[in-house]
Amino acid sequence: MPIRRLFAALSLLVALTVSGCIRDVASVAGPGTKAAGGTGTDLAGTYILRTGNGQSLPYTYRTEGADTYVLLDDAVTMTAAGQWNEVWHERHTVGGVVSSKSLADAGTFTLTGTRIVVTIVSGSSGTGTYEGTYSNGTLTLPGQSSSGGPVETMIYTK
Repeated sequence: MPIRRLFAALSLLVALTVSGCIRDVASVAGPGTKAAGGTGTDLAGTYILRTGNGQSLPYTYRTEGADTYVLLDDAVTMTAAGQWNEVWHERHTVGGVVSSKSLADAGTFTLTGTRIVVTIVSGSSGTGTYEGTYSNGTLTLPGQSSSGGPVETMIYTK
């Protein structure tokens, strides 16, 4: 996710909801395809999160007083068939108690030019549709900051 979407913390990382995008893209190109007639095979592979909002990992995406929520790692695997899955790990320190979390999401995507629309079908983040970009082995997805704050940028590379 991420991606992004960390319940309480999870919903904060995935992405910005874009209404109706998946319907429009899917009706023209179908899952995992490019509008230019190619397939999404150049996109297929595993992408590792390199930065969250310009910060290297581990990335503290939320702080409330002494409580912190830290994204430790995140990997998204895209298939040529238009499916994806994501696994990430977090460390939460709340009230002085440290806990580790392993979270996962899965879904479908469409690729049109450099525009990628991902749909979460199942997992830790619930469901939703989000838009990002893909170019030259770099996947850029938006995430949300805590309390509806500014949109963050999550950059993944193969």
